[in-house]
Amino acid sequence: MSAKLSISAKRRKRAKSSRNGKGKSRRYRPIPLLSILIGVFAWAVSLQIVNLGRAFKYANLAPGQRAPVTILAEVDFETIDYGATDLLRDTAAEEVLPVFSISDDAVKPGLQTIDKLFDRLSAIYKANPDAAPGEELVKGLNDDIDLLDLQLEATTLISVVPALEVENVRNAIKQSVEVIWAMGIISSVERTSNFQGQARNGRINVVTGPADAPVFREVEVSTLKIPAEATAAIMAAVSSRLDSNLNISQVIPPLVQGWVNSSLMFENDLTSERRRLARDEVIPVLRQIRAGSTLMEAGNMVDERTIDLVQVHQARLSESAQSFDVFIDLVRYSVLLLGMLFVSGCVLQVACPELLRDPPKVVLIGVLSLVSIASAKALLYSASVLDWMAPSLVMYWMPHALAALLATILVGSKFAMPVILYGSFGVALVLDQSIGVFLLGLLSGFTASLSAREIHKRSNVFRAGIFVGIVQLVVALLFGAIYQTPLEVLALQGLVAFFTGPLIALLSLLLIPFFEYTFKMTTDVRLLELSEMGHPLLERMALEAPGTYHHSLMVANLASSAATEVGANDLLVRVCAYYHDIGKMVKPEFFIENIPYKDNPHDDLSPSMSTLVIISHVKEGLSMASRYNLPQPIIDGIEQHHGTSKIAYFYHRAREQAEESAAGDKKNKSSDNVREEDFRYPGPKPQNVEMGILLLADTIEAASRAMDKPSPSNIENLVNEIVNEKMRDGQLDDCGMNFTQLADIRKSFIYNLNNMLHGRIAYPKEKDESRDQQSAETISAGSTQSGDTGSLSHAASTKPGS
Repeated sequence: MSAKLSISAKRRKRAKSSRNGKGKSRRYRPIPLLSILIGVFAWAVSLQIVNLGRAFKYANLAPGQRAPVTILAEVDFETIDYGATDLLRDTAAEEVLPVFSISDDAVKPGLQTIDKLFDRLSAIYKANPDAAPGEELVKGLNDDIDLLDLQLEATTLISVVPALEVENVRNAIKQSVEVIWAMGIISSVERTSNFQGQARNGRINVVTGPADAPVFREVEVSTLKIPAEATAAIMAAVSSRLDSNLNISQVIPPLVQGWVNSSLMFENDLTSERRRLARDEVIPVLRQIRAGSTLMEAGNMVDERTIDLVQVHQARLSESAQSFDVFIDLVRYSVLLLGMLFVSGCVLQVACPELLRDPPKVVLIGVLSLVSIASAKALLYSASVLDWMAPSLVMYWMPHALAALLATILVGSKFAMPVILYGSFGVALVLDQSIGVFLLGLLSGFTASLSAREIHKRSNVFRAGIFVGIVQLVVALLFGAIYQTPLEVLALQGLVAFFTGPLIALLSLLLIPFFEYTFKMTTDVRLLELSEMGHPLLERMALEAPGTYHHSLMVANLASSAATEVGANDLLVRVCAYYHDIGKMVKPEFFIENIPYKDNPHDDLSPSMSTLVIISHVKEGLSMASRYNLPQPIIDGIEQHHGTSKIAYFYHRAREQAEESAAGDKKNKSSDNVREEDFRYPGPKPQNVEMGILLLADTIEAASRAMDKPSPSNIENLVNEIVNEKMRDGQLDDCGMNFTQLADIRKSFIYNLNNMLHGRIAYPKEKDESRDQQSAETISAGSTQSGDTGSLSHAASTKPGS
């Protein structure tokens, strides 16, 4: 009760001082000028981003939907006359002749057949150079001709082609075939139908030469030879080449009639490419649109040309805008953004005012808000200028929830509220003050913030992304129903809206380490990584200081349970408890929990020296934390877990020694020379509720080890005594803990200590068993119940802060 009155008196004194002008209450602390300047800078940058480039109205218009409003032209402008332009382009494409190439698929086997026949004939002549071939040779030649599937008699071939003319005839036939083949041969049906209508004007292009340098030859279809005409032409060409009276016409038809047919092959890809180029070369026909003309009428079906007409109109408006109009738009955007900045600041002041007085976090607010606005502008540019995506998808590709997700993970859900408001409003201004975009940004942002409040593993981030995707999908379906969006467009919008959520989650995981390093933030994800028992520091502690390791685990359990009861960050308290005593690894033998069965080294040291050794574990812990790159909250836990508490055991021991040395000398009061501040930790005192819980849990856990009989009443008295002592000592003055929270923390400590320190029943011994075979648990229970607590009391009194 006295402690409560003491704290209340201090608070009344501070309040009175504030009313008299001698001090200022925390609640009314002014916002630092640096935070205000940061906000102004973020406002200026966002204004520049919003005002950059042209506005983009009706971004969610899609072909096939009903027009939501009627749009009239505000200025005269020229646009493409698609009807006239398409007519010219179609005409230009039709004028491009179909392209054919000469196929060698049939001529090569035919020439090989001629070579085989004449090779066999040449061999027969060489076998009988002085006489005519005998019957057996003629029969063999007939067999070869049959194998080659030629309708020719061997005697006819021998009579027409003498031995001296074999090579001349062979070369004349082959050369003639190649020439006629290269001119192009078509079937009679192809010539009559002009290639089934492909050559509408009766002409085609025949392409020859290599692919990188093709040569096009324009040919009349009527001049191309059919197979019969090609055979006659080959015969005439052979006769002219031989310049002799050989009756060669007898052997030409049987040699070529089987394979001399259509040699032209239609090149569809090449024809299409040449026609596309011809279409692209056509200069678009322009038509004049007068101001006041209807560009889009509400309720009518929207097509691609209507959307294009609206976009051209918007571009012309931006180009024709007068300097005064641009200035008015700039002022309008400035006022709107400044108003939303003020609203966001008020929300932050109500939700978490301490953040407004933390310039690094204010910078983070500005950066995250600008991320939303800048990404929206980039996506708008890619759709309207680069044409990388359909304009109807821009609204759903925008990462509305990215800034909210990052803000929640890095600082907290309350911190995300101004980021969501300002970022969504800026994105809506980018899309020409679209209410739908603003609502989508708010819904997806708040969904991300609510679903990411407790991230205990990285997969939870993807869970938040899934929730965001579901919300965006529902919004897309609602907007589709309102605007009567065609089903195929709505399906694509819904797909993009849903999968944007998981993509945002993935992007946030990639960006979190950057923001953690840049702004020195510690997220729950980082704390979870540090809570792994496989961390090098914790493994070292388990081996080098096992008593301290066990003490840290017990403190973590006590502290995290208490933090949960009062709504504090239980994960932060738990991890801080794991590492708060790592400095004891430097000299573990000087801390009683690590030497239960050895002589106490403090018996050989003076109280002041023992105090220096014990206090040094805080400094050594800070040094280790720096070497292992532990984050700032863990460093705060190491530094603040004792506050400025007094090491009572050594202080009283020093006074006793001073009094003993001054015995008999009544004038010399040596005990007055023992200064209390020399036996206190350097601090600082706990600066938040989590560190206050850690201080109490550390002290209470150590003291509980020295209890003779840990009954419920004794445990309750111990907790109340230590809490009241810390309050009287002022150790909890700076942590912002109220009396309601303190009461809940007491209850949590008492409940958990009762569970941790319960007694055990000794197992009965067999009559013929020796004492050495007694169960280990029986020994433990017996020693606990026996009241032999001398060493425990000594440990508690040696424990710093007890």
